[in-house]
Amino acid sequence: MGFYVNGLAQISIQAPLRDEWMEQPNDYAQTHVRAIEPDFKDYISPATALRMPLIVKRAVVTSVEALRCAGIVQPDTILSATGIGDTEGLERYLQTLSSQGEGLLQPTHFMSSPCSLVAVELAKALGCNAYNNTHIQRNISFESALLEAQMLLKEGRQSVLLSANDEVTSSLFYLYWRLGLWRSHLGSTLGVFKKRHAKGTFSGEGSVSCLLGTSPLSDTVIEIAAIDILHKPTSEKFESRLNSLLDEAGMSIDDVSAVMLGKNGDAVNDTVYEVLRKRFFKKIPAIHYKHLCGEYSTASAFGWYVAVRLLQSGRLSETVLPTKQLKEPLKSILLVNHSQSVNYSLVLLRVQN
Repeated sequence: MGFYVNGLAQISIQAPLRDEWMEQPNDYAQTHVRAIEPDFKDYISPATALRMPLIVKRAVVTSVEALRCAGIVQPDTILSATGIGDTEGLERYLQTLSSQGEGLLQPTHFMSSPCSLVAVELAKALGCNAYNNTHIQRNISFESALLEAQMLLKEGRQSVLLSANDEVTSSLFYLYWRLGLWRSHLGSTLGVFKKRHAKGTFSGEGSVSCLLGTSPLSDTVIEIAAIDILHKPTSEKFESRLNSLLDEAGMSIDDVSAVMLGKNGDAVNDTVYEVLRKRFFKKIPAIHYKHLCGEYSTASAFGWYVAVRLLQSGRLSETVLPTKQLKEPLKSILLVNHSQSVNYSLVLLRVQN
């Protein structure tokens, strides 16, 4: 049983809440890129926004937009996915603890630091008392939330609001830089793939919210046909699970129009994708997305957003996702992501006729 995308919105390093950037995306020279914020006062009262962490404000805005696009006031379920949660709030709490000790601590920053805060605040903002859950599985948080959404919809729920959110603060960027995740110099985020055998990539951040349902509510119906998550798979296990995923959707590998890979410009990371592409997806056009959003825990949610928009338009934009040998018309996209060769995810999207 598949389920459908009925509403979608994003905040990222590209223009928020719009899609015109897909033809002319923003290009950055620095390796630490923060998201472009929308006008929050159009969605949240200034008094309320003052008490909200930035990551929560982003989630509220994208969720309200996703619900508006679907024409639904309240969902049956709220799911949140994040790798780290409210990093800014946690940093403020730890800095105060370090500078003032334990005697005069204000509890506000500690109360806003749990990863579950986003889902809770979404429920409060929407007045929704339904089922509420948060997934914190690092780089597979979004896919884990998608799997739960699929199970909940199979159990009889009509709609699920899923919001994936992460931020990369200056302190967190520096920490990951010490671990070798980022490049020292970049020059162009859109050209992150041009320098082969390079070490590191650039950081981004963002929020993607979507409304999922058992019934399509739009003319262009995008179905999430199948999902799978693998832990340290061998080549044989990956092939077996890939075939099972395609069988579940009633498709073969030749029916897939394009495969979207989570390449980010780092040589070690991208080598894994090249091995997979040459062995399993050699005849399928390979497209990428992390040159548009940067690297962060739930960046795969942004790739998923791009894939949905491409399927809705029915074509691949060469400006945004340069590739050769395009399959026309665009009917399905298989998203393939991995995190340090440990956790892999497969998500199959297709246009439902």
